[in-house]
Amino acid sequence: MRRRESWLLAVALIVVLCGAALPARQAAASSVRLDAHLRQALASASPDTRLGVILTFDTLPGSDLLRLLTGQGVAVAPLRHLPMVGALATPAQIEWLRGLPGLRSIYSNRPLQLLLRESVPLIGASAVWQEYGLQGEGVGVAVLDTGIDATHPDLRYGERTVQNVKIIGLQYAAGVNLDGLGLPALYLEDQRNSDTTGGHGTHVAGIIGASGAASNGLYRGVAPKAPLIGLGAGDVIEIFTALAGFDWILEHRQTYNIRVVNCSWGNIVPGFDPDDPVNVATRAVHDAGIAVVFAAGNSGATTNTLNTYSVAPWVIGVAAGDKNGKDVAFFSSRGIPGDDFFHPTLTAPGHLIVSDRASTGLATTPNTTPLDPLYVQPEYIPFYTTASGTSMAAPHVAGTIALMVQANPRLTPDVIKRVLINTATPMPGYQEYAAGAGYLNAKAAVDQARQIKNIRSYRDPRTGKQEQVYDLTTAWNGTLGASLPGVAASDRHALTIVEGTLALDVVVDWDLVASDLNLYLYDPQGRLAARSEVVQALYGYANETVHLDAPPAGVWTVEVRGLLNAPQSYRATANAVVRVAP
Repeated sequence: MRRRESWLLAVALIVVLCGAALPARQAAASSVRLDAHLRQALASASPDTRLGVILTFDTLPGSDLLRLLTGQGVAVAPLRHLPMVGALATPAQIEWLRGLPGLRSIYSNRPLQLLLRESVPLIGASAVWQEYGLQGEGVGVAVLDTGIDATHPDLRYGERTVQNVKIIGLQYAAGVNLDGLGLPALYLEDQRNSDTTGGHGTHVAGIIGASGAASNGLYRGVAPKAPLIGLGAGDVIEIFTALAGFDWILEHRQTYNIRVVNCSWGNIVPGFDPDDPVNVATRAVHDAGIAVVFAAGNSGATTNTLNTYSVAPWVIGVAAGDKNGKDVAFFSSRGIPGDDFFHPTLTAPGHLIVSDRASTGLATTPNTTPLDPLYVQPEYIPFYTTASGTSMAAPHVAGTIALMVQANPRLTPDVIKRVLINTATPMPGYQEYAAGAGYLNAKAAVDQARQIKNIRSYRDPRTGKQEQVYDLTTAWNGTLGASLPGVAASDRHALTIVEGTLALDVVVDWDLVASDLNLYLYDPQGRLAARSEVVQALYGYANETVHLDAPPAGVWTVEVRGLLNAPQSYRATANAVVRVAP
C-alpha cells in the first residue's frame, strides 16, 4: 500500500512539474521562427516524411544538445563555426524541436536557385560598376523579341528604354494570307508598351538593363544604364518580322549608338545554312559594327540540337548555366563533340532567373512562373517573375558587351567575341560542344577590353599571312631592393598570355643608367624562354626588351634582376599581339 502511494505521489509530482514546464516550452516554441517554405512543406507532409531543415541557435550548440537531438531520432549535421545544425526530421520531431532552449529558427533546406540579384554578382558585373563606374551609359542595346513593356518602372520609356517599336509586317489576319500582297513592313515607333501579350522580351530586357527602380535596386540588370531599344517582332516571331527588326537596327544604329542586339529566339534545324535569310541579316548587322548575341536553344543534353542561328561564326551563341557558375543547365542545347563549328561560344546564367514582368503579358514561362513565390520577395511579385532558358542566358552576355564597349568604344564584334572567349572561366567536366569556352566572366572581359589599344592588320612573320589582330597592353611598376653581397636583387610579376597570341614584347625601363637591370621571361612551366642582359653603361640608356613569337597561353613570369647598391624602381609594359579569328 505504501509502495502504491509512493508511485502515485511520483506521478503527481511529474504532472505538476510537467505542467509548470509546459508554458515555458510553449513560450519557447512560439518564439521560434519557421519560414514560409517549411510551413508549406509541413502542411502537405505525411507523418513519416523527413524534411531537410536548418536549425539556428543563439550560440554554437554543444555536444550535449547534439546527443539530445540524435536521441530523439533526428539526424544532424552540425557546423563548426556557425551556430547552425542541418537536420532531417519528421513533422512531429520539428514540433518538438521548436521547444528547444536557445533555438532561434527552423528553415527549410530548399535548393538555392539563380536569381538576377545573384547572377549579376556571379558574373562580376557589379564589380565592374563599383571598380570602374561603368554601367553601360551611352551604349545602345537592341532587344529583338516580343517587345518591351516600357511602362515598367525598371524600363521606363524615355529613361531606360529610349525607343520602343512594334513591328507589323507580312502577317496573317481575318483568314487572308497577306504575304502575297506586297505590303511593306510597318514600324509603330515610340510605343510605351510593345510587349502586349508575351512578356518574354520584357524579361530579357530586364536582365540586360533593368534599373531596379521597382525593387529598390534589388533586381538590377547587368548594364543598368545602357539605353534599351525594344523591337517587338510579334508574340511568335516570324522570319520576316525578325528581318524587319534587323533592317530597322541597320537604319537607326547611329541614332541610338546600337552596338549589340540580343536575339533570344531561333530555329532548331541540324546543319548551318549561310544563305538562310536570318544568317544573311545577322552577317550584315555584324559587318555594320554591331555584336549579335543568340540563345543556344533549350533542347537538352542531346547532341547537335543548337539553335541554327547561334552557330554562325560572326554571332555569339550562349548556353545556359546553373546557379553555381560551374555547370551547364540540363535543358541547354548541345553541339557536336569535337566539331570546331557546332558549339556555343560560352555559357551564362540561365536557370531560374528573376527579371521584369510585363504588366500586359501572359506568364513568361508557365513552368516556372508558379515558382515565383519561392524566388521573388512577396512585395515584388507584381513587377518580377521567374524564367529559365538560354533566352535568359543570352542577355547576360549582351549586357556585358555594353559594359565592354563603354570601357573601350573601339571594340569590334569580332574582338568582343574573342575577349569573351579568352576571359571565360573554364568549366571542368564540360567539353566545348556543351559549354563553349566556359562561364561568362564580365569583370575579366571588361578588364581585358580596357587593355586593348589597337585593332589592326598584322603580317605573321612565321606564315606570311595577314591577320586581324588587337594589341593587348599591360603596364605595371616595380621596385628592386638593394642586393645582398654576391646575390642579385629580383622582382617578379605574373603575366597572363591569352589564346591566339601571335607575338609578345616586354619592355622594362628605369631612370638611373648606372643601375644595370636585366630582364627574364619564364613560360607557364617555369622554363626560361627569353632574356635581355644589355650592359647599360655601354649604350647609355636604361632599357631592356624581350620578344617572343607565338607564346603559348597561360600564366608567364616576368623577372627583373640586378646587382644594386640602392633600391631601384622600374616601369614595365607587355604588349601581346592577339589574333581576332579563332
